[in-house]
Amino acid sequence: MKHQTEKKYRDGAPVQKEIGDWAVSSVSTQGLEMIDSFPYCDLGLLKALTRGEKVPTKKNYSPQSSNGDHTELMPPFVSGTKAGRNKSMIFYTTFDTPVCKIILAGTKDGICGLHLDTGEGKRAFAIGDDWIRNEAVFADAKEKIEAYFAGNLQSFAVALQLHGTDFQKKVWTALLDIPFGEVRTYGEVAAAIGNKKASRAVGMANSKNPIPLIIPCHRVIGADGSLTGFAHGLSIKRKLLEFERQHR
Repeated sequence: MKHQTEKKYRDGAPVQKEIGDWAVSSVSTQGLEMIDSFPYCDLGLLKALTRGEKVPTKKNYSPQSSNGDHTELMPPFVSGTKAGRNKSMIFYTTFDTPVCKIILAGTKDGICGLHLDTGEGKRAFAIGDDWIRNEAVFADAKEKIEAYFAGNLQSFAVALQLHGTDFQKKVWTALLDIPFGEVRTYGEVAAAIGNKKASRAVGMANSKNPIPLIIPCHRVIGADGSLTGFAHGLSIKRKLLEFERQHR
């Protein structure tokens, strides 16, 4: 015997069943294979990504939200589609340097994350359960980072994958132009991107830099010459600047 569902009426007319946000996001990622789509209303996925801590709400990560930038939580390269996973599998490696352990993450197309594992600062980082350790993918980048710390390299020519807002990418690109051994103020970086009044916004973008060292956000200081904040701790920022002064 088939189960009969009860029809709902409003103002004498049958209510049409609407497609919810969860269904739309599922169709986007699984059906249409839109690898940039983020299923922000999938509570199970959000709990898995955040390890159950401070689970973001729909308001935080809705595309209509003013602060709906979900790139830190789930960048496009970890989309749930099979096609997305096959195309952009996440690799990582770790190695020691004279200042701290470094963790590199990325795909075969380029580096998308670099973590300075100092144990200080406010930058949280965790290796994903589905990431694959692959030394070969990062062999060139590792060799260049080691050459940098040996005083034999002053800039990095490596493939990068930047995930962020257009403004953030503009700031990060400008940071690449700061020469080895030199510093710039937030105001000077703002002027370099054509917006002298954006010093505060530049500071925010600086703090979100996903690939420090290679993108030298440590070379940005306060207008009064102070080191200001650094996501990985002021101690390593001071060490990197002193190291570059000595090897300039």
